[in-house]
Amino acid sequence: MDKSGNWNSFANGPPKARLICPKMAIQLHLKKYIPNLRLKKDGGKEYVWDPTRQRYLVLQPEEFVRQLLIQYLKSEHAIPISRMRSEYGIELHRTKKRCDLIVFDKNGRPFLLAECKSFKKMDAGLTADQIERYNLEVKTDRILITNGPESHYFIRSEKGGPFERVDKMDLSDFF
Repeated sequence: MDKSGNWNSFANGPPKARLICPKMAIQLHLKKYIPNLRLKKDGGKEYVWDPTRQRYLVLQPEEFVRQLLIQYLKSEHAIPISRMRSEYGIELHRTKKRCDLIVFDKNGRPFLLAECKSFKKMDAGLTADQIERYNLEVKTDRILITNGPESHYFIRSEKGGPFERVDKMDLSDFF
């Protein structure tokens, strides 16, 4: 939507991503949380427990990264599971979308929006564009893009200002 509230400004697609993902990424070391996952096999399929949805899900590559991120946020930043939501539904341009993970603050406002991709090489530019579109609805000041080995973290220091890439993930202001 442009400043006048006109949706037609997206007729040729959304604006180019303003999140710049340089080749150098931050390291979250998500693989060290593999032992924290609850896995099971049933009928030849592998499943992983999602503590945010309280159920087992088929272990897909993107789901694997999301569950590792949940364990990372819980262990490294003491974010309670009760403040995280996986596959959080939003409506964007009259289309239903699902955000991979949202962390909410104590007042129920979005604190962090995360987009997870599989461990395979991620196109950070396309992922940045996707998460920026989602953030039109979510309106958070912290964004994380990760595929496990490669992560990019952005914060906005002033409301409505531009996002800036940060070299270290600091969530100390969560509490």
